[in-house]
Amino acid sequence: MAKKFPPGAFSWMMYDWANSAFATTVMAGFFPIFFGNYYSKGTSGEISTFWLGLSVSIAGIIVALSAPVLGAIADRGHYRKKLLLFFASMGIISTGCLYLVQVGQWPLAALLYILGTIGFQSGDSLYNSLLKDVSTEDTVDKISGLGFALGYLGGGLLFTINVLMTLNPQWFGLVPSEISELSKLIEENKIGFVELSQRIAALPENNKIIVEIKQAFAEKKLSENELRELVISAVSSAKALAVKISFLSVSLWWALFSLPLAFFVHERGAATPFGVREAIKRGFVQLRETLSKVSRLRQLALFLFAYWFYIDGVDTIIVMATKIGQSLGFGTAELITALLLVQFVGFPFAWLFGYLGQRFTPKPFIFLAIFVYMLVTILAYKIKPPQGEEKVVWNVFGFEVHPFFVIAFLIGSVQGGIQALSRSFYSRLIPEDKSGEFFGFYNMLGKFAAILGPIMVGTIGLWTGSVQKGLLSLLLLFGAGAIFLSLVNEQKAREAAREI
Repeated sequence: MAKKFPPGAFSWMMYDWANSAFATTVMAGFFPIFFGNYYSKGTSGEISTFWLGLSVSIAGIIVALSAPVLGAIADRGHYRKKLLLFFASMGIISTGCLYLVQVGQWPLAALLYILGTIGFQSGDSLYNSLLKDVSTEDTVDKISGLGFALGYLGGGLLFTINVLMTLNPQWFGLVPSEISELSKLIEENKIGFVELSQRIAALPENNKIIVEIKQAFAEKKLSENELRELVISAVSSAKALAVKISFLSVSLWWALFSLPLAFFVHERGAATPFGVREAIKRGFVQLRETLSKVSRLRQLALFLFAYWFYIDGVDTIIVMATKIGQSLGFGTAELITALLLVQFVGFPFAWLFGYLGQRFTPKPFIFLAIFVYMLVTILAYKIKPPQGEEKVVWNVFGFEVHPFFVIAFLIGSVQGGIQALSRSFYSRLIPEDKSGEFFGFYNMLGKFAAILGPIMVGTIGLWTGSVQKGLLSLLLLFGAGAIFLSLVNEQKAREAAREI
């Protein structure tokens, strides 16, 4: 199989492996929680939530509004790869700098997160536009699917390491195991003051943290509560350091695995590209022309309508997953487990969807993914929240499984597939020499997704008092997406694209 792929294909895929670490560890995993618990410590929860939400919105708006212009500039000036590496560098540096941000410095943390998100999402848009440079009609679906698969695997792998480091900092030498053990006994209320004092006094002074705790206890004559707090604080500080190291690891991972794309992916285009100033000027002209082209490409417009509807539903489920899990009694560790399940299930299934899309055609498998999402929506509605100590489980092939994990598995089975095949199917419908500007529109729609869905879910949830009932409204989005997709004629779309 590898020999059939065009030069640069695997190097292009490795960028998905590289930047997915930001999506998992930073965006979905640690930053939202760490922003409230550490960076904005000392501010109210309302203020922290407001600034976090504003940071996400600012980054999303900038990316969405700039995507078509960047795409047009990239095509006109033969700058897709250069711009991708520029935005990747922005994301890498910003993410790494989060390691240096201290407690209470939330404005700086918010700024770095905005820059990192812009770097990640704008780079991702340009990365998508390079798909046609590393694929042929006979390989585009496989390459797109395998790229997403590697993204799930790479992002999930680093996220797993970072989760283990955060939950068990003693395994990574960030805190002595003796202090971690004492902290656990204190939190479980299984050790008294006398025993705690004796065990601390008996600890060998072979670690800076132990020395500091013993000196503080001896010199300040700490009370029982103060000593307990000192031990717990040492472990909490180690966990905070683990999160900051996780941000640094994402930066290094992203940089290292971007190198294959930097060296081995070659952009097709004019041999003598325009200069930067001329490219910008022509890019804005091209943007206006692109709007006119899209309006004339009826089949492409139908697909964009379909994509906007169903990807809005997909993104809404991603956004609402944590809230639903919390309402079903899930703790942080269980929610992280569910996120990891999505990542590792997504790896083989994204590859499988890419293979099937290439073997047959992408369209029916996009329909299949939409159907699975509709099933997920209905199943999420039917889950009953736990009553008291009651366990909510489903019998799956003779095993008792929490329904939220079943839903996580189903989402993982199609999330990468629907994204990969949507990307490759779209690449079949656009003019070959204008992929940057057309992928700019594609990614703009993706960034403006999750607008209708959250409003619908939130409004109905407010009226009914149940987020789960609000979820049923997503069936309208998936249904509309399926209807518009059914109207798309690939052959007519490709014929029209050749005439542009």
